[in-house]
Parts: sequence; structure tokens; C-alpha cells
Amino acid sequence: MLDRAIFQIHALFGNRHKALDGYTLRLIPGHNPFAVDFDVFVFTTQGLHLLDDAVTAHRHFTHVETDAEPPLLGFECAKWIRDHFGSYDYYFYLEDDLLIHDPMFLLKIDAFNRMAAEQLPDVMLQPQRYELALLAYDRAVLADIDKLYIDYQHSGLMVPSGPTLRMNFLGIDIVFEPARNPHAGCYMISNAQAERVIRHPDFLKPSKIYDAPGDTAATGFILQALRVYKPARQSLAFLEVQHGHQVCLRMKES
Repeated sequence: MLDRAIFQIHALFGNRHKALDGYTLRLIPGHNPFAVDFDVFVFTTQGLHLLDDAVTAHRHFTHVETDAEPPLLGFECAKWIRDHFGSYDYYFYLEDDLLIHDPMFLLKIDAFNRMAAEQLPDVMLQPQRYELALLAYDRAVLADIDKLYIDYQHSGLMVPSGPTLRMNFLGIDIVFEPARNPHAGCYMISNAQAERVIRHPDFLKPSKIYDAPGDTAATGFILQALRVYKPARQSLAFLEVQHGHQVCLRMKES
């Protein structure tokens, strides 16, 4: 899964694209209009990893080793952002079982940020995370589900107040709302957003916002400093990431 997650980033946003001349079987240089300059860092802890067995070449990422407790590894990524603040336009945290399939993913977040900046300077956009039911064990139980958005709502969390936002994207009216569940297993913050997060007095202070420590380490400190929005129910597919393991679908089956 980690191989796929890393390779997807390079395939979507990298420059190593070729086209095949079907007559001569020669490879022709291609151009990726969605390419950006980026670096991939893989964070591990206490030597507990399988990177030596990774199919993805190590030139595709830089290994960052830590001594953190495994559930708190997300805090190590946040510390790295603090220590390298100003080095990048955006900082993208992505758990190792998440896959991006949309080459316009970065453009959509940037478009939202530019649209929202005038109204809500402390707002950020999270994707909706989903699982595909293609390989579900019990198709009879899931016969009416193709895609399950697993982080849409969490009734145990207080939904922050805020206005509904709308954006026209390629002629489509997209609706955003305060996140009913801010967690997505990832986040992408700009320099300005990162500065707000880093300067918050509770930055990197563990607090029980979620039941799972890993979720708190990944999202809790973001929620303290920024107002998190997600695509609303009528616009779920606008910005999304795939959860590579069918954990929630299997819970639904049982």
C-alpha cells in the first residue's frame, strides 16, 4: 500500500511522463500540465518499517526516522513542518494507506483557499475519505453502495459553526460546509495556515479530541487553530482520497 501511495503522488504530479509511438514503439517525451515541484518524506519510528522491501525506488522519497511512540507519529510530521516552515508553498500530510486519484487535487485546494481567503482567513479544506465496495466480502449487504464516505459525520463531535460556502468549478456549483468530522487521515496546509497552526498555544500538546491517539496526532492540532471545511453532502466527490483498506465497509458487512 505504501508503494502505491508514494507512486501515485509521482504519477499525478511528477514529470516522468512518456507517450508511446505505437508504430515504432518509441517513447516520446510527454508533458504533465498538473506537475509541481515536490519532495516526499516517509516518517517511520523505532525501526518499525518495511521500507527496505519497498518496490518504489528510494529516489522517490526521503526516509525520516524518529523515536516516537507509533500512535503519535503524526506529531513528528508536525514538528518537521515547524522546523522547515517557509521551505514550501504547501505541506501535505498523508497516511500510508491513502491513495489520491485526482490530478486536479492540488488545484482544487488552491482554488478553495483563494475563494475563501476574503471571507474566512482561518479556514482550511479537507477531502472526504472513502472506501470502494468493489471487493467487499458480502455484496448482498452492500448492494446499494459503490463508494462509502467514511468520515462524513461523527455524532460525538461538536460541529463548528460557520457559513456554507459555494464555489463555481468548471461550471459546477460546489458546496462546502464546516466539517461534521474534520479527520481525513491527511491534511494540506499553506504557509499562512501552517503559521496559524504553529503559533497556536496548544500546538503539539496532546489532548483527547478523538478516541484514537493516531487521529488526534494527525488532526487534533489542526482543528485547534483552523476552521475545517469539507465538501458538503451534495458535493462529496469534489475533493476525495481513497482509504486503501476496507475497514469501515467490513464493519458495515458485519
